[in-house]
Amino acid sequence: MAMKKEKFITVMAVFDHETQLLLEELQNDFEHRYGIDTKTKGIPFHITLGSYAVDQTEEIIARIKDVAGRTEPFVVHFKGLNHFGNVVRYLEPECSEKLLELHQWFDSDYANGFGEWEPHATLYRHAEPTEIEMDAELARKVAELDRARIVGIELGEFFPPKHLIRVSFGC
Repeated sequence: MAMKKEKFITVMAVFDHETQLLLEELQNDFEHRYGIDTKTKGIPFHITLGSYAVDQTEEIIARIKDVAGRTEPFVVHFKGLNHFGNVVRYLEPECSEKLLELHQWFDSDYANGFGEWEPHATLYRHAEPTEIEMDAELARKVAELDRARIVGIELGEFFPPKHLIRVSFGC
């Protein structure tokens, strides 16, 4: 596995306000059950579309503005909860045509070197591998996300996290 770059920029598809609140509620539920989240704070819940070298910032900002200007908000349906190594908990979206098209504009994996894109919305990172019990309350909260909408694109710089720009769709 490739080592993460020290500094990079990340293009993120961001959710509407109501979805952000529901995802925060789910994250709070995980923290209540399993302890403080180690997820990077200060960034919105999102689906990562791609990552680039910092020296590409101006080019990527121009592309974000172009793509966002001709994209309309769209609904994302989640298949359910999933995990990476029982450490990272995420919601797995169905790969709709609209989500795939958006990703194609920003298909670069500069930061991680993982190769194939795995769309996901990270909810929680455990300090160590932990099995999750999917009870009725957790299932209900996940089901409430049936109206999740992607409404724009945000660009952030890492690490430390720094917000660079957010452009709403249709602007």
